[in-house]
Amino acid sequence: MDLLWTECDANRIIVLGEHTVPKELEPSVKMINEILQELKDFRAEFNDFIEIEIYS
Repeated sequence: MDLLWTECDANRIIVLGEHTVPKELEPSVKMINEILQELKDFRAEFNDFIEIEIYS
């Protein structure tokens, strides 16, 4: 999460093709979504809001 916090100043993150990855990568997709949600929650604590859009 530190990498996303320090290296990503974006106010919006767009994820494309979530449901197009091979089955064996589904756990990684789930983990990425959890990390993005943690980032969103963490930044909200500092009134630094981020918008995350996930398109299949």
